[in-house]
Amino acid sequence: MGVEELQQLQEELKHWRNEVKDAENEKDILLIQKLDADNSKKLAQDLVTKLMEEEKKISDKIANRKAEYEEKISTLTEKSSELKKDITLLQQNVRDVEAKCKKMVDKAKFQNELPEKKVKFTDVKATENGMFDLEKTEKICGQFYVTTKIPFKLEGGQALITFEEEKVAQNILKKKRHNVNLDAVKVEAKSMPVPLEAGLKFEIHFTISRKDVCVKDLPENVTEEHLRDKLELHFYKSKIGGGEIDNVQFNLEAKTSTITFVDPGVAQHVVKRRKHTIRNNRDTYDVAVCPYIESHLEKLQIFSGISKRTVLLTDVRNIDEEEETIQDLIEIFFQKPSNGGGEIQSIKYLSDGSVTAYFEEEDSKAE
Repeated sequence: MGVEELQQLQEELKHWRNEVKDAENEKDILLIQKLDADNSKKLAQDLVTKLMEEEKKISDKIANRKAEYEEKISTLTEKSSELKKDITLLQQNVRDVEAKCKKMVDKAKFQNELPEKKVKFTDVKATENGMFDLEKTEKICGQFYVTTKIPFKLEGGQALITFEEEKVAQNILKKKRHNVNLDAVKVEAKSMPVPLEAGLKFEIHFTISRKDVCVKDLPENVTEEHLRDKLELHFYKSKIGGGEIDNVQFNLEAKTSTITFVDPGVAQHVVKRRKHTIRNNRDTYDVAVCPYIESHLEKLQIFSGISKRTVLLTDVRNIDEEEETIQDLIEIFFQKPSNGGGEIQSIKYLSDGSVTAYFEEEDSKAE
């Protein structure tokens, strides 16, 4: 082998050594890059795992929030439905009250006779000189306070419970739903206020004349002059308690007459006989005699409201027990303080049909 060829081989060897060195350097760089890539991959995997865990937490949180909101929406929807029913009921009650008021106003435009009642006078006011002489008194004045009872229709499956204390009734109303234990049966009953119709109260001021009487049922087709003569003749008689007559006035359309006596107290004796027979030649006719009373209304008020101490219990149905037994069990349940109850003044349960209960003014609270 020549020198020239050896030099060529040495240069070629040197070249390949440089190539190998470069390859090893490149290999080292690639290994380093691979390590960096593996670290980056691990970091990326850890980050992805962490993000997935965070995503799961967020998803669970969203699902829980969604469930809570759906439950709240369901509750609000149910309450909204109940409020709409209550509003509809109240609107109907308002219409009923307005119709009732209109009827009362229309009725109040006409004169109505109150049922006859026995009256006992318990307070006598003396005259200016301190004396009171009934025989000389021409008029007796007085007044009555009148208030109507308010009807409420109780339907089957309902109960009216009146508590001793108002706060107990309010506690029962706040709870609204009650799981009432009726022996072997549990009933989910609903408590609600008792809406009352309109009531009426007023004062009647009256004056009873001790000199005048009112004669009713006068005959027809008889002249006023003829009637005057017959009435004066009849009511002058002492045997019927009559006396000297001062004046006679007629209202022939109403077939009535007002007779005024001279002396006070005569009218009181005459009206002891409510029926009098007047003789008219061969004919006779009966007339009715009553005290002459002037009266007028004052302080007329129409009121409505809800009961303060009474609760309406509904949805107590389809129970195979005697009505009286169910009523006793309801009373026992709502007397217990653990159920929010208290002492009961009265209770009425109706299993079927309907009855009418009546409330007085002190049982209601104006709205």
